[in-house]
Amino acid sequence: MSNRLVWLAGGLNVLLFILSLLFNDFLMFLFVAALVLNLGIIFRLYAQMRQAQIKQFQQADALSKSQERNFQLKSSQLETIVNNLPFPIALIDLRGNIVLHNQVFLNFNNSEKAPISYEHEGFIPEVRSFLRQAYLKENNLVKILRLPNSDYQAISVPIYDNKRFNGSLLMFLDVTQILEGEKMQKRFIADASHELKTPLSSILGMVQILNRPGFDDHETQAEFMQQIENETRRMDNIIQDLLVLSKISAQKILLNTVPVSLRQLISESQAPLKQQFIENNNRFELSVDPQLTWMLDRDKFHQVFSNLLTNALKFTQDGVIRVSAEIIESACVIKVSDTGLGIREEDQRYIFERFFRSDPSRSRGSGGSGLGLAIVKSYVQAHRGEIEVSSELGKGTTFIIRLPRI
Repeated sequence: MSNRLVWLAGGLNVLLFILSLLFNDFLMFLFVAALVLNLGIIFRLYAQMRQAQIKQFQQADALSKSQERNFQLKSSQLETIVNNLPFPIALIDLRGNIVLHNQVFLNFNNSEKAPISYEHEGFIPEVRSFLRQAYLKENNLVKILRLPNSDYQAISVPIYDNKRFNGSLLMFLDVTQILEGEKMQKRFIADASHELKTPLSSILGMVQILNRPGFDDHETQAEFMQQIENETRRMDNIIQDLLVLSKISAQKILLNTVPVSLRQLISESQAPLKQQFIENNNRFELSVDPQLTWMLDRDKFHQVFSNLLTNALKFTQDGVIRVSAEIIESACVIKVSDTGLGIREEDQRYIFERFFRSDPSRSRGSGGSGLGLAIVKSYVQAHRGEIEVSSELGKGTTFIIRLPRI
């Protein structure tokens, strides 16, 4: 449009110039006409240019507002994401200022003032030291921070802009359970190796004696053969229990729950142990309503009762082993009690741990694997239940199981 106006103005000016040459008498009129024409065209061109500028400004303003809205939206989204991350995270700029962090990162701050830089004195010393290293070294860092209540794997990722250091992204991953699991695994392997090595050493020693040239003691031979059989059975028990615990550790406890008569199941668990009850001169008492049924995995709770009764028999001589069950506040409460030796108070918190023995010499001699109560607790927990122990030296022990409805 503006180009056409320019061409039109040029043409009219040429025409007026020619007319001025031909008609000298109208020179003033033609001059005024030319002036008015050019002013009109200039004003029109200015109006068009102004309108174009206004349009461009409006477009630029709309684009700026759109970009600002997008920036605010992305900033809000980023802030929402960062604040909802379950682990502490922070961003340090090239001046060492903390320009972004989530709420859980503030757990590292012991002061009321919000942290604004890596040198903030309110930080836990281990955290402040790591922030300082991340800022000053300007490279990738991975370090385990052992704090009073938790262990964290601290990670620093440097950020570069045009190959120049522009800050660091810091992440803190809680690895307390992982490290504790590694400790338990190492201890478990060490304990299992020790438990298997003991009967193997005994068997090897007896076999070496039996294989001596000229050995001809039939009485000792028969005794050793019986001990070898006992140690072999003990090793088999340990291996079977280890296989059970391996499945439990891998979270492969699958329950096949059915309505179970508790009185019948407890009687079935006690039946194979009757001879041991007679040998230890123990009386068995069962106080369970025949009509009481509960949703249980029959096989797993058969092992629970067998392990608890076997455990009671190890430490009870000339006494009573009693099992009772009743419904209390919509939960089934089962108690397995004995009048045996009891458990020391300082040992009671550890008895459900693998391979723990409150009386190592006695329980090892009885052939136990030290894994029975760990299996009991795992099966009870798989049923969403709880188990606890109450005991007093010289007066006996009671295991209490509480099972909710499944």
